Amino acid sequence: MPRRTAEEAAQTRRALIEAGVEHFAQRGYATAKLEELIVSVGVTRGALYHHFGNKRGFFDAVVEHLLEALGQRVSGASDKAGDGWAGIEAGCSVFLGAATDPIYRRVVIIDGAAALGWSRYKELDDRYLTRPLQEGLAAASDGSTDAEALATALSGAMNELALWVAGHDKPRAALRRARATITALIAAARVEL
Repeated sequence: MPRRTAEEAAQTRRALIEAGVEHFAQRGYATAKLEELIVSVGVTRGALYHHFGNKRGFFDAVVEHLLEALGQRVSGASDKAGDGWAGIEAGCSVFLGAATDPIYRRVVIIDGAAALGWSRYKELDDRYLTRPLQEGLAAASDGSTDAEALATALSGAMNELALWVAGHDKPRAALRRARATITALIAAARVEL
């Protein structure tokens, strides 16, 4: 049997991650059944374990995929807004909006840190969201603020607000309030500069 090419292996990995997003969103991490997932993708259990090692490794890849995609959406909104501070607000708004997406809410907000552990979750959050925020803050303030501390504070506030929005009985109303809160925090940070 010929070895699979790198491209075929990458396609299999992508297909598994895409199916994993839906599977973990529907079932949650704890009750996800990998046998059902591999049948739906048409691969063997060995293929899944070859790419991800185990269920936790697979879930890690799914969470990373979702955080990377959110980071790209946040950056896109920030870039589109133009001005540095307007870009920060636009990116923060997109981040908070993810809390109303049922897939993101279940996989990342509810199960992410619980299944991966806080250290790993924080590492991914820092890579795809907090560091780009820090870079944006440094550029927006022309270096006149402690961008690292401010990014950490805003990231913590947004993560808590995302949890609040995700668990709220009226998530759309909570999202409006969360966005207003982050806008006020950003305005306060600008005044202090």
